[in-house]
Amino acid sequence: MPVDHEVEAAAFDPMESAELRAWEARCREAECGEQATSAADDQSPWPLAEAKSLLDAIAGFLRDGNTGNLDAAADTWAATAPSTKLLVSRLACLREVLAEQGGLAGRRLGERLQWALDRVTSSATDAALAHLQDAALTDPLTGAGNRRALESAAKVALAQAARNGQDLSVIGIDLDGLKRINDTRGHSEGDVAISGLAAAIRGAMRDSDQLFRVGGDEFVALLPATSPHGIAGVIERARELGAPSFTWGAAAYPGDGTDVKSLLEVADSRLYEARRKLRDSPTTSRPSARRSATKHGGTAAPRSHPASTRPQR
Repeated sequence: MPVDHEVEAAAFDPMESAELRAWEARCREAECGEQATSAADDQSPWPLAEAKSLLDAIAGFLRDGNTGNLDAAADTWAATAPSTKLLVSRLACLREVLAEQGGLAGRRLGERLQWALDRVTSSATDAALAHLQDAALTDPLTGAGNRRALESAAKVALAQAARNGQDLSVIGIDLDGLKRINDTRGHSEGDVAISGLAAAIRGAMRDSDQLFRVGGDEFVALLPATSPHGIAGVIERARELGAPSFTWGAAAYPGDGTDVKSLLEVADSRLYEARRKLRDSPTTSRPSARRSATKHGGTAAPRSHPASTRPQR
């Protein structure tokens, strides 16, 4: 949008401006009105720094037409509200305050200021919705994708493998002994073990690989362009990075299946077979038994001294 030099914003200090104080007061009033039982002291802290940055960016746009700072401030503002509804409500309060007080630095709410507020509202809303979408696909404890994310990513990975004539490996991974950890050491220690396993596996993976948590102690890894022979390196690397003991089973496209359901079923069956062999073995307490594996499944115990570098596969 070209700069209209006939409409300028004189320099002002948003931190001390009447607009900043009035904006906060208007938001508090509106939010208390919606929840009459909530006192102002019970509300979330007002994001003063982010509000100042947003007003700074609007003033800067009115001076020189810079939309980059406007969009960046809007994205930052989007992270301050616990809901999209509250985000939009607070921006509507800002629009009201600027209209009533004549706009920034004494200017009336003109076309350029309207445009700036529209852009801020649009950018902030888009950022908030993108964050919500990411959150809906992410396991909050580990940062891995969730089952819904797996379903979508696996379809894309299979389509790419088919189009490019490449392998695609799927690994089902279960943390060993989670119930025992929870019962004897507490659920917080169980969470530590789950997070530690996720971190070690991610550390063993390439940037193109993906990890998903699909149950309490269950994970699935997608490894594009990885043959069954390449899986052993990932498992060993996870051990080197200090992963708590886990059992795994793998399947590969196209040899073990050509759809998501088939590959997951084969990986699960091999994982459970590896676990059965471990349970039935009279030497499961020995480290060599805990690390027993074939190219399709096995168990892995952590090394005593985790390594620190990522492998190249």
